[in-house]
Amino acid sequence: VVLLEQLYRAFTILKGHPYHLGH
Repeated sequence: VVLLEQLYRAFTILKGHPYHLGH
């Protein structure tokens, strides 16, 4: 799902972690 991916990406960016953390 794109929505979940967008949310996850935004969350990781806010936290300051890389997008591809465990992928």
